[in-house]
Amino acid sequence: MVKKLLLFAVIFLVLAGFAFSQEDNTFPRHGLSIDAGGTMSTLFMSALMQSYGGTDYLLGSAVQYEFQINEHLSTALRFEYKILNTTIDEMTTMSLGGHFRWYPNKGIFFLDGMIGYATLTGSRRDEVMPISHYLKFGTRLGWRIDFGSPRGIFIEPSLGYYGVIGQTNYAMDYDESDFWSTFLGSMDELFIRGYFVGGPCVSFAIGFRF
Repeated sequence: MVKKLLLFAVIFLVLAGFAFSQEDNTFPRHGLSIDAGGTMSTLFMSALMQSYGGTDYLLGSAVQYEFQINEHLSTALRFEYKILNTTIDEMTTMSLGGHFRWYPNKGIFFLDGMIGYATLTGSRRDEVMPISHYLKFGTRLGWRIDFGSPRGIFIEPSLGYYGVIGQTNYAMDYDESDFWSTFLGSMDELFIRGYFVGGPCVSFAIGFRF
């Protein structure tokens, strides 16, 4: 799994760099960011779950590298993860996606299209489940706000949706005496596909352009 992710990343970056290596460098070409919005949303969900006594923690985030082709187009590579640990279940999802962005007004508002690969691993009551593999795809609308000229720090709120295609080899167990655990156990597939692996993407990236 790790080798597949690394191979995907290397091929994507090499092709992007080779195809556009002849472009001029009058504006920053590179951007690195971390998704604080993903972290905040999972911490909020974790606190909500803990209020029902059924979850130890839920945590996730994403890191992204973006290569600016010109003022209207860019490519990016994004790695995402989420970790869920309850009194019954443990799950981890990781995904690597290739992104293509269009900035209609030169590097401010953007439309982002993504296709990538995701995995889901987990255990239930110490029973390890088979790894689930997914094709992940989707789109986002966002706004990049530079605090440099334009090099330097930026923030990037965005909103979108990610769909997933693939077989889920995991079904959460639940304790009927616990409300939240019962709720998750009865809606496991919707939770996994609609939030844990795919689903709505609310992002608030903080990064640096150079």
